[in-house]
Amino acid sequence: MSWRVANACAERKFGSATRKQIRMFLADKASDDGSGIWCSKWTIQRHTELGESTVKRTIREFLKGGVLVDTGARGCKNGVTAEALDMLGFNAPQVSPNHFDVLAARFDLPADRLERMRAVNILCDSDGQGEEFFQLYSQPFAGQLFFEIIESGAGYSG
Repeated sequence: MSWRVANACAERKFGSATRKQIRMFLADKASDDGSGIWCSKWTIQRHTELGESTVKRTIREFLKGGVLVDTGARGCKNGVTAEALDMLGFNAPQVSPNHFDVLAARFDLPADRLERMRAVNILCDSDGQGEEFFQLYSQPFAGQLFFEIIESGAGYSG
């Protein structure tokens, strides 16, 4: 957290309350030089209570305007998030071991990645063009309701 960056942002006008709220949240996560902001759009959304499309649109505007620089994702792709959910007590239904045997036979997935997916019960498909589709389900609750969590490659056509 940088008080210097947060104070500088607090004194400025940003054109809208939404833009200021997101900048203040990001300033709170920054190092003193303004770098090192590692938080997801979901985290911003959760803490600011703004809508998903509002946060995404505002971040896109910040990136386009040079206010933010995208340095890439950090440790949250293809299973790491599911591992964090698992550590927090998210109890996904057990996936048949056969699913992972089929994945190993059909796709060129590294063995350590398959083991991580097996450990947290992630289902996976690939379209053969390098795009993948991941699914994770919650246990049923309130009768027959459940959550489905998905991640899909931008060009997935499966």
